[in-house]
Amino acid sequence: MWVWVPYAYVECLGSYPRRSASGRRAEAPNEGKFMSLLGCCLEMWGSRSKGPNQRAENFANLAVRIAMPFALLTACTGTVRDSVSAEEANGGDSGSADGGSGGGTSPLPPVDVDPKTNPPPLPPVDECKGQPRVGPAPLRRLTNEEYANTLRDLLGLANTKDLISGFPLEGQGHGFDNNAETSTIPRLRTQKMFDASEKVISMFDPTANLACAAAGLNEACVKQFVESFGTRAMRRPPSPEETTSLVGLYNNLGGGYTARERLGAIVEALLMSAQFNFLPEFGDARIEKAPVGTVGVSGYEMATRLSYFLWNSMPDEALFTAAASNSLTDNAEVSRQVKRMLASPKAKESIGNFARQWTDADKLNAGSKDAAIFPDWNVALATDLRADIEGFFSHAMLESKDGWSKLMTSTKGFVTPASAKLYNVAAPNKGVALAAVDLPEVRGGLLTRPGFLAAQAQARLPSPILRGLFIRRELLCQALGSPPAGAAMKPDAVLPPGATNRQIKTAHSAEPRCAGCHALIDPPGFALESFDAIGRYSLTEKVANGTTVSVDTRGKLEGTDVDGDFANSGELTNMLARSAQAQSCVVAQWFRYSRGRLNVASDECSLADLSQTFNASGGDFVALFSAIATHDSFRFKPLTVK
Repeated sequence: MWVWVPYAYVECLGSYPRRSASGRRAEAPNEGKFMSLLGCCLEMWGSRSKGPNQRAENFANLAVRIAMPFALLTACTGTVRDSVSAEEANGGDSGSADGGSGGGTSPLPPVDVDPKTNPPPLPPVDECKGQPRVGPAPLRRLTNEEYANTLRDLLGLANTKDLISGFPLEGQGHGFDNNAETSTIPRLRTQKMFDASEKVISMFDPTANLACAAAGLNEACVKQFVESFGTRAMRRPPSPEETTSLVGLYNNLGGGYTARERLGAIVEALLMSAQFNFLPEFGDARIEKAPVGTVGVSGYEMATRLSYFLWNSMPDEALFTAAASNSLTDNAEVSRQVKRMLASPKAKESIGNFARQWTDADKLNAGSKDAAIFPDWNVALATDLRADIEGFFSHAMLESKDGWSKLMTSTKGFVTPASAKLYNVAAPNKGVALAAVDLPEVRGGLLTRPGFLAAQAQARLPSPILRGLFIRRELLCQALGSPPAGAAMKPDAVLPPGATNRQIKTAHSAEPRCAGCHALIDPPGFALESFDAIGRYSLTEKVANGTTVSVDTRGKLEGTDVDGDFANSGELTNMLARSAQAQSCVVAQWFRYSRGRLNVASDECSLADLSQTFNASGGDFVALFSAIATHDSFRFKPLTVK
């Protein structure tokens, strides 16, 4: 490959709609404009097949257009919106919650911290009669993990995670890396995508499963390959024009290349196409019963929505077959597909991905803890704790009908020899990589998982502030706003000799500007003080003067639907397990994950529907996933703004 090809690809991407002066997208994606990107990229690719002189001439002709290639990447940042509300157009906040644990770049909106009004309750379902249920459907690209998984399933390759090891880290928006607001294309990622496409071509033989290749690759056979492989790569059948372009690419390479190399060029062109790297949707006007102002997503778009929601990867053959037969317009068939998909190991991978991001366990690494205090902490233990989080979430969400109760209170753990020591339970039998075990009673629910506790802690000490913030923001969906400018713990705070971690952290309450929020944040965090910075359980702590003192886990939960006093983490966990507010929040988290965006005002009735279904099911996550997939907010999209 010649080095200018990535620049040419950037020129293709540069034909996306530009941002308006306010930073918002000035126009929504147009099907003709988007599909022309594939032809643009194929044009660039086709030029590589000609002789050196012709390539040089083509490059010269393109030089003016690609003189500042990387500047054009700015045209691909942000989102392309299908509809923009008046509130959003005026720069208003489009989310119903703050930035969350994912560390989004936008500051948290300043909001009223009155616990009686924050967050506003979801409207009763009877108030939602006749109200819209279809929110925005922004264009987004594949995340790094989705990219690797899609290559694995498209090409039948193992170890595709190695291909993304050099990709730039994803920006997380409100907890999840698939948020369309963070779907940028840094120039490094563009180059790494090219590097990855070249590597997979050396690992993949496109003629291996092509029956017609045995008799020689004529044009009919090449067309058959383009139509079959192209459908899987694009996640929809290629148009006649796209098929002609791809077959033309094969023909233009001439006799100087082997059949495998010529088909490989088609594969590589598709892997670099906008259709492969993004998730475009244009809808199907033939689908009936679309709410006013909306259009049904096509069968192939529905298959894609389902697969990236439940599998974090591309559709399989069964989904493609259902898409081709238009059966995915039937909710009964969609529910059947959901049940089938949740039985796949890929569903556990996707739930694990949700869990790691929601709890911040994916940020654990060897250097996140002080080695002098925690000599057993290393990258292997961090990996084991992430595996425990993944196993626990899959157990709670897929293996019982009372998944919400299991998520909040179950003492089931998934341990390795190293994490068993941290849990203070017997190590698994030799040769067992990850064993399901019953943990001590103090380990009830997700809030007592070491992977969560270590992620919400400092290098040396537990952090009641981080842990309390998670409970408020991510488990109760309360937006508390940003700390006031210049706010910090008072350095001259008078602390008793041998002050405990709780006393040190409480010192900021002397700052009047901080006291209001911390009165809500700190108490639930203090309930978890019996777990240290790596999640190890202990009812005592060693303070700075060397003495050992008891930890204080008492507190009072306020501003929720289950307010009251608690003595320890177990009592707090049981209170939150009874909270309808917390149930509705986890519904909102899955809604965000499934749609690749934040929930906005037009989603309130959708969330009310889904929360009612989840509550009525007894907290059954399988029922929730099916309800999301069959809801109007998933089956339809706003009409494209022209």
